[in-house]
Amino acid sequence: MVRLCVVYFLIFFGHLGLYGQDSLLLNRNFSFEDGLYLSFEQFQSNQPAYSLQEVEIIYTVNPQTLLAQVASLRLRSQQTIDFNQIWGICIKGRPFIQIDRREVGKELASFAGLSIIGRLCFFSYQKPIVVPVEIKAYNPLTGQPFRSGTINRENILNNPLLLDFQSGEMQPFSKSNLLKWVNKDPQVARLVRSLEETDGETLLRALVAFNDRNLIFIKKSSK
Repeated sequence: MVRLCVVYFLIFFGHLGLYGQDSLLLNRNFSFEDGLYLSFEQFQSNQPAYSLQEVEIIYTVNPQTLLAQVASLRLRSQQTIDFNQIWGICIKGRPFIQIDRREVGKELASFAGLSIIGRLCFFSYQKPIVVPVEIKAYNPLTGQPFRSGTINRENILNNPLLLDFQSGEMQPFSKSNLLKWVNKDPQVARLVRSLEETDGETLLRALVAFNDRNLIFIKKSSK
């Protein structure tokens, strides 16, 4: 039995050692190469098309919402680049995925930062929506409504999303979508099944647990 355990130990850690020679473990603390990514495939291989040293960029990042907005961007080589070409941008090791600026009600190019990184990634952004609200005018003597109408009021909707690091597929963050992607890990799947759709924080912890239990490696950048 002891000998068998030693064999398993050597196989498992030898496997990690092979990965370690030319690959890096993608975990929650992984720092991506700063720069512009023109495709998901570049992001997946951690090889930006342009490093931040190759561009002149003016941007802001909201530390609470992780929404980055880019006011100005150009290549130092004077080569032109269209914002529509950009899949994402990495700033100080954190990836930001470009989203439709109209989705967040902004005039500047907008990017949502990944807050969970691993086999399954997570990000979210706030989306303004217009909601019709009924209002009533009341008779001060009787307390009864005598007039009613509808006005439009702007609310903020949080839009959470999952990103599969292996395929690039994105899905809304929900219990059913999370369960579909963690189903190959019976223990995490059992936990997710036991939760309610409203248990958002616990669902996120289940997502992190899945990543910790299902490691993924990426090749080291050649740059």
